[in-house]
Parts: sequence; structure tokens; C-alpha cells
Amino acid sequence: MNKLLLLLLCATVLIALSLAFFGDESATPGYRCPHDSLSLREVLRLLVSEEQRRGALEEEGTAVLLRIQDRQDIANRVIARQMSLQEAAVCFRSLNTEQSKLREEMLLAAFPGNSEEERLCRQVIVWVANALLDDPDRQAVEVARLEAEMKQRFPHEGRTSFSPESSQTGSSPP
Repeated sequence: MNKLLLLLLCATVLIALSLAFFGDESATPGYRCPHDSLSLREVLRLLVSEEQRRGALEEEGTAVLLRIQDRQDIANRVIARQMSLQEAAVCFRSLNTEQSKLREEMLLAAFPGNSEEERLCRQVIVWVANALLDDPDRQAVEVARLEAEMKQRFPHEGRTSFSPESSQTGSSPP
């Protein structure tokens, strides 16, 4: 994958250099590239900046994938009854703190609740339900068990039902 990106970067630099020196005779008549007035130095600076941005995005993407894997592992431990809903919520809190402020706001909207702990439990239940999409019977049992645990933990809270249909969107926040 990195070799492909390096090849793409080299190709981009060669194209930029050839356009800077020779122009683009095959361009659509009347079309003006927004970067026509850039010097070669500015084009190279722009390429370096974009390469740095790509590197930062790649690092962020790797971190997101690791958090997804961690959440899947936690959900599997809850399913296997190796971890309680409460313990899983604590782990999810730790994973959520690694995310950006925007991501935090998205989580608040996706998992409503009267407390952070309740929202974290809701998030865990959705991940458990998604982990069992291929086994609807087991999904119903596990979700019901976790809902009962939630009801005991938060007896005066609002909504406590997590229907499997609401978790089958396939887009659990990481």
C-alpha cells in the first residue's frame, strides 16, 4: 500500500513538473486551472503540505481502526460474559477520550442518556447487538440481558430498549 502511495506521489510530482515546464496543450479550451499562477516552488510546497496531510490522515485512520477492533473485542468479551456491562462502559469511556471533540458530540447524539455512564452502556449494547447480527436469536437474548442490567443500574432513566432493528444500521460509531 505504501509503495502505491509513493508511486502516486512520484507520478504527481512528475506531472506537476511537466505541466510547469511544458504546459498542458491538451487541456480543454477555455478551462483555467485554479493553480495556473503558482510557481514551481509553490506547487512543490503544496505537494509537500498535502503529503503531510495524507500522513496525518493515515495515522488517524489507523487509530480509528484500532479503536474499532478494541470495541469489537470488548463486545465479544461481554457476549462471552467475561466482562460486565459496567466494565465494558468503563473501557468504552477510555476509548472515547481518544477521539476528537466532534466525535464526542456525535456520540452524545447517537447514544442519549441522562448520564455519561448510561450513554456508554447504550453504546456497548449497540456494539454487542452488531457483533451478533448473524445470530438474531442470540442477539435477542444478549441484548435483553444487557437491557435488564441497564434497567437495574438506571431504574429511573428514560429509554432502556435497544431493539436489534435500531442497531442494524451497520454504522456503529468507532
